[in-house]
Amino acid sequence: MKKNFLFLVLALLGFCLSPCALRAQTSQTAPKKSHHLSHANRSKSKKKSRLKKKVKKKRNLQEIFIPKDSIHWKPVQVFKEKKREFKSALFVRQIHQVVEKIKNKKTKKIKIKKFLKGDNSPAKAFAAFYGDKSKGELVVSVFPKSLEVLRKHLELRFSISQGRLTKVSPVIVSILDEGQKEKFLNYHQLENHKIAFSEDFASSGKLWVLHLSVQKGKKTLNSARLEMATFGENAILGVVSAEFSIRGLR
Repeated sequence: MKKNFLFLVLALLGFCLSPCALRAQTSQTAPKKSHHLSHANRSKSKKKSRLKKKVKKKRNLQEIFIPKDSIHWKPVQVFKEKKREFKSALFVRQIHQVVEKIKNKKTKKIKIKKFLKGDNSPAKAFAAFYGDKSKGELVVSVFPKSLEVLRKHLELRFSISQGRLTKVSPVIVSILDEGQKEKFLNYHQLENHKIAFSEDFASSGKLWVLHLSVQKGKKTLNSARLEMATFGENAILGVVSAEFSIRGLR
């Protein structure tokens, strides 16, 4: 009987150590491994989504940041536009017209009325960037047909530092040489060509910016609208408005 009992014990031990028993044990632990793998897959998907978000942020960073306090800048206020789309190039000059009317025939009192008369003009627009990623100047030049005879054009000079807009200067550039034909050059290029010119800086105005970027490429978009800008007491210009939407940089 003792021999039979020992034989049974040895048989049971052999079964426990057999490949089948080992497979059974591994099959019991398999769910833990699958759970671990699913957790790893989830973490990978989370990492991918984070990377996608970072890429989107980098794409947004291509646009120049416009600070909130720009709405209080002087002499030109700057606003971030979100809804309106602007034309490729348009220049509007509103000139004060004076009308005299006799108010009373007996006393012959004269009443003078002033009103703005608009002069819309098609234009050509170009954008060029001078500087590097840390600091530079984006110059947008608008050449209206209405000012071609006067050898004048409008420039919007955007000062940029560390991807941030720091200043905007609307300027009327006038070529002084009467024999000089318009070659659609901004003030940097006029200096390089040694062409004499004068500058009239805006004394007031408002600017709405839709897109502002200095990234190199054909798809680079700059789009904005200047409204009710005045340039000192220049009666020829009157009150100036202009808009542009330009692809690419010179």
